[in-house]
Amino acid sequence: MRGLRIHEFQVGFLVLAAAAIARGFGWIGSGQLFYAIVIAGAWLVAKDWRDITPHRRDTGSWSLWFHRPVPLLRAHHRGAWVPRVLGMFVGVTAAINLVSALTPSLTNRLHLLDRVVPNGLATEAHALSVPASAALLVVSWQLIKRRHAGWVIAVALLILLGALNLVKGLDVEEAAITWLLAGGLWLARPAFYVEAPPSQPRSHLVRLPAIGAAAFATAFATVLLLGHSGPSRSPASHADAAVSLLIGSPTGLDFGSRFGWLPFAFAAVGSTVLFAAIFPFLRRHAHGIGVSAVDAVDEARAVMRRFGGDTLSFFTLRADHRYLFSDDRRAYLAFQVEGGVLTVAGDPVGDDRAFPGLVAELAAITERRGLRIAVVAAGTGRLDLWHQLGLRRVYLGDEAIVATGSFSLEGRTIRKVRQSVTRLERAGYTVATRSVGDLTPNDLAALDEVSAGWRAGRSERGFSMSLDRVGGDVQSDCVVVAASDPDGVVRGFLHFVPVYGRPAMSLSLMRADRTAPNGLTEFLVCSAISDLRAAGIEDLSLNFATFGRVLRAPSGRVERLLGRLIRAGDGAFQVSSLLSFNDKFSPRWEPRYFLCETIAGAPRAGLAAAWLEGQVPRLRFPRPARWVRGDAPGVESATPVVVT
Repeated sequence: MRGLRIHEFQVGFLVLAAAAIARGFGWIGSGQLFYAIVIAGAWLVAKDWRDITPHRRDTGSWSLWFHRPVPLLRAHHRGAWVPRVLGMFVGVTAAINLVSALTPSLTNRLHLLDRVVPNGLATEAHALSVPASAALLVVSWQLIKRRHAGWVIAVALLILLGALNLVKGLDVEEAAITWLLAGGLWLARPAFYVEAPPSQPRSHLVRLPAIGAAAFATAFATVLLLGHSGPSRSPASHADAAVSLLIGSPTGLDFGSRFGWLPFAFAAVGSTVLFAAIFPFLRRHAHGIGVSAVDAVDEARAVMRRFGGDTLSFFTLRADHRYLFSDDRRAYLAFQVEGGVLTVAGDPVGDDRAFPGLVAELAAITERRGLRIAVVAAGTGRLDLWHQLGLRRVYLGDEAIVATGSFSLEGRTIRKVRQSVTRLERAGYTVATRSVGDLTPNDLAALDEVSAGWRAGRSERGFSMSLDRVGGDVQSDCVVVAASDPDGVVRGFLHFVPVYGRPAMSLSLMRADRTAPNGLTEFLVCSAISDLRAAGIEDLSLNFATFGRVLRAPSGRVERLLGRLIRAGDGAFQVSSLLSFNDKFSPRWEPRYFLCETIAGAPRAGLAAAWLEGQVPRLRFPRPARWVRGDAPGVESATPVVVT
C-alpha cells in the first residue's frame, strides 16, 4: 500500500504484541481464544522467517505454507498453493465417501428413497460408491502434483459420487460437499497444468478390455458354480451377481465357510482392474523432451568443440543421453529421465550467455511434465546458475587432476608406484599411446576382450563421468594407452577423452586383465602422464573420488561418522580404495556437487542418479527390439559399440 511492503512476520509480531497487551490489561482471558491468537501470530512469524533479516528478503508472493524465495529462472504461478489444498480436501472427501459407503444408510431416509428410486438401484449405488471413493483417494495425490489428467478424473468421480450419495441413501450432506468440491476444482482448472502422456500405447486399449473381460468371466463362472443369487437363476441375475462381486458388494451370494474368502479376493481383482484403467493416464513420462543422442550427437559435438572447456563435457556424447538445446542452438545439456526425475549429466555445454535461457526452458518443461530436476557432478563454477533455478547442492566428491608438468617418479612418497613401474618394465611389458581413430578392428576387439574380462559379467557403470564405449567417429580425438605383455597381448588400457579449449584430457575407462601382474594400472597411468605431457597435455583428470573430502579430512562428528560408514561399505562400492589409488599421484582435488530441488526430495533424486550411474541395480522387464533405446525400425544402430 502506497509503496510500503508489509511482511507476514511483521503482522505476526503485531498479533503477538496485541495478544500480550490484551492479556496484560485483562481484556482477554487465558482461554482458547487467547491461545488461538498466539498460535496464529507464531505461525505468521515462522512461515515468513526468511524475511526477518534484510539480506534474505525477496519479492515472492504470498504462500499458504512456509515462505520460500522465488528462483530467478523459474516461472512464478499465482496461487501455486491451490492444487495442494484442493488435493488434500479431495482426499478427505474421498475418505468420507468411503466411510459412508461402508456404513448403512439412515432408515427414515431409505423409506423416502423407496418411493422415488427403483428397487435394487440403491443397493447398486451403495456398492459402486466403494471403488469410486477408493479411486478418488488415489487421484487426490495426483491433484497435489498438479496433473491435468488427475483433475479430469477427479471432477468426473466427484460428480458421480455426488449422484451416488443421493441414490444410495439420500446422503444430502455428502452429495453437497462432493459437488461443491467439484465446482472448486472446475474454477481452479488453470492450476492443473501438468501434461498427460501425448498418446497412450495401442496395446493398452486392447489389454484393458481383455483384463476386464477375463475378470468378469471368472466372477461369472464362480457365481454359477458356487454362489447363489436368490430365486432367479437366469443368466442376467448371474451377471448382476458377478458385477456385484467385483465391486465389493456380493449381495445375495453365499459361498459358505470353505470359500468365504472369495468375495475379498474378487473385490481386490475389481480394484486392480479399476486402477489399471486409471494408471496409464497418471504416470510420469519423458516423451518428447529433447532429442536423442543418436539424432543430434554431431550437433552436440560441434557445440562442445567450440565451447566445451569442462573436463566432463565430452562425456555428454554418451549414446544413452538425450539433449535439450537452447533456442539459438549454442548450448545444450545432456540428461536422462528415471523414476520421475530428470537427471542432468554435469553442467550445460556451450556459450555462457545461452545458459540462463536454457535452464529456464528446462524448468518449464519439467514443470509441465511433473518431473523433478537433479544434477550430477556439477562444477563449482556453475553453482550460481543452478541456485537461480532453486536447486540445493550436496557435496558429492572430488575429481583428481594431475598436473603433468610437475609429476615425477622421484621421491619417497611415490616409491611404491616407482617400484611397480620398474618391475613391469623388467618383465617385458610395453605401452603404446594411440588415437582411437587409428585403431584397427583387431585392436578394438582386443580392448573389448580386456574390458569384458574386467567386468566379469557385470553391467557397465557410468552416466556423467565416463563414456559407454570405445570407438566411433565422435571419438577420433580420443586416446587409448594400452599395455601389452612380452607376447604382444593387450593386458590393460586407459581411455582418455579430450577437453577442448584447454590442454587437458579426462580418463573415461580404466581396464586391466584380472590375471595381470600387480601394479599394471599404476604402470599405465605413469606412462600416460609421460606420453601425454610430451604431446602438450598439461592437466590429466583421473578417477572421481566419491565423498573424498569426508575420507581425507573430515570436519566435525557428522563427517567422521559418514566416513566410517563409507569405509564399512567399501567392499561393494570401492570408494576409499579408489581414493587411495588416486592419492598416489599427488593430484589436486576439484569438488563436484549433486543438486536437487528440495531436501525432502533428495533421497528420490539420489536413487535415480544411482540407478543411472549403475551403482544400484534396477530390475527391468525385457522389451521388444523395436523399443530398445537408440534403435529405429529398419535402421541399424548408428553408434558402433565396441567396449560396453
